[in-house]
Amino acid sequence: MAIEYMQLSDGSKLPIVVETGPMWKAKAQCLRNRDKTKNMPINDKPQTTYAIFHAKYVNNNCCFNYGNTGKRIHYTGPGTLSALNFSKIEFWSKGTGSGPWVMVDWEQGVYAGNIAKCGSGAAPTVECTTTGENPNPSIPFDVVTALFKHDGRAHWAIKAGNAKGGNLAVSIDLPTLPKGYSPLKQEGGLGLGEGGAGDPNGTGGFSEGAVIAGETTDAVDDAIQKSIVSVYGK
Repeated sequence: MAIEYMQLSDGSKLPIVVETGPMWKAKAQCLRNRDKTKNMPINDKPQTTYAIFHAKYVNNNCCFNYGNTGKRIHYTGPGTLSALNFSKIEFWSKGTGSGPWVMVDWEQGVYAGNIAKCGSGAAPTVECTTTGENPNPSIPFDVVTALFKHDGRAHWAIKAGNAKGGNLAVSIDLPTLPKGYSPLKQEGGLGLGEGGAGDPNGTGGFSEGAVIAGETTDAVDDAIQKSIVSVYGK
């Protein structure tokens, strides 16, 4: 089966109206397009991913992701995922405050930065501290632009902002991937609302997103945010 669904939910639970009419948002819906994606980055190819999330529905369970995921619903090893995560999960890593945070699921670890929590089961060579805290701020907005990008081997960045107005307020630039994750081994599946092994216990609200081949410039990131605000800010 090309597309596999788990825990389907009614998208009309989160309605929003844009210029063209009603737009439905999916709450806690899990799906994966495992083997029919086209032009998805694989292995260490650069990638940019953005999504619109809703802070009201997050929890601290694994794993409300959106993005490049494994083609098989079981553990596939560090670096086989490169998916956005928006949650309060602290098991592997965390940001400052109580969350939620925009993070990245690389498989065998959801990261708010390059620091993991010691003893969490993250990749064995990863740098760790007792708390796993990174300088990644809690997100105060109810509707959130989340964006991350990477070059497949070293550089990656997390960005976030208010989808209803303003510029990208969070910008975290990291010169290296977490230890043990380079080069990436992306598999090119597309997942929403689940972890790499199909973990379905994370909750969240999701409006839209895209996986883009290549690492965007900061100017393109700003243009994406401007376009989002032009719709969600009305």
